[in-house]
Amino acid sequence: MKQEPFPGTLERVKGKYYMTDEQEEWIRKWYPELKNEKLIRLTGMTHSTLHRFARQFGLTKTEKALKRIWKQSAKKIKRKCEKNGYYDSMRGKRPSEACYKAYQEYLHSDRYLHPLKIQKKRNPRKYREAMKRKSEERKALIRREKARVIYGLPMKTKMYRMVTIKPYTKRQTAHRHSALKRGYILMIECHEGSGERWNIYYDQDTQRAPIFERNCIKDGFKFLEYTE
Repeated sequence: MKQEPFPGTLERVKGKYYMTDEQEEWIRKWYPELKNEKLIRLTGMTHSTLHRFARQFGLTKTEKALKRIWKQSAKKIKRKCEKNGYYDSMRGKRPSEACYKAYQEYLHSDRYLHPLKIQKKRNPRKYREAMKRKSEERKALIRREKARVIYGLPMKTKMYRMVTIKPYTKRQTAHRHSALKRGYILMIECHEGSGERWNIYYDQDTQRAPIFERNCIKDGFKFLEYTE
């Protein structure tokens, strides 16, 4: 079947695209048969606009077209993987130096645009919302990491520059836990800024253990009398 060109251009009103009856007839005819990338190239619309029209008109790909598209995509992916050395890397071989060089040149060229930069240009409101959401998630992650370090738990990320507290070793964590069980007093805020990180307190009700205290002192802890 000979492919017909897309009739005219889409009309845009208040940031939203609309189709004429002739354009709707064209998309109903060719959407089930052509790849989405080709439809986007022919019509000039974006992915989201194409999917919106497909949902609106109830359009789906035919089974025959899907098999053809999947086969073409598999061949294209295979050619790219062979070219960029992906299969060699799966076999334990490093990608070639030409691959590294080409990738670095692409990253620093005008052709490369980060997805967030594209979103900032196309939809500033969604870009601001995305950046605000990422900022809140990062702050929450830093708070959780600091809490893990304060209580002597291992870190789950590599944010060592953001979380400046050095975590306790397993032995030091065990000493702190044993001190609590023996009746010693530990401060909840045990980061470096509070000055309580290495202090273990005792009072009149604490049953002190000289050998235990000696082992804790070797690990850097100090025992002080608790005064209110």
